[in-house]
Amino acid sequence: MKQVMEINEVDRQVYEDILRDFLPQRMIDIHSHVWLEKLKKNVKRDHVVNWCSLVARENPIADPFRQ
Repeated sequence: MKQVMEINEVDRQVYEDILRDFLPQRMIDIHSHVWLEKLKKNVKRDHVVNWCSLVARENPIADPFRQ
């Protein structure tokens, strides 16, 4: 897997001191990228997942209770 960002000493320390005993040994990452085209402003492209915009121009949050 390609590393997206550099892990520094502060990251390592937070993991060791706070997260290591809290997090389970194995995890599954399930998430969604949510965005509206009109809200994209001055986005730095080096830390952005670009493939999402190839799938859909926008990915808003749908509210099933909204009329």
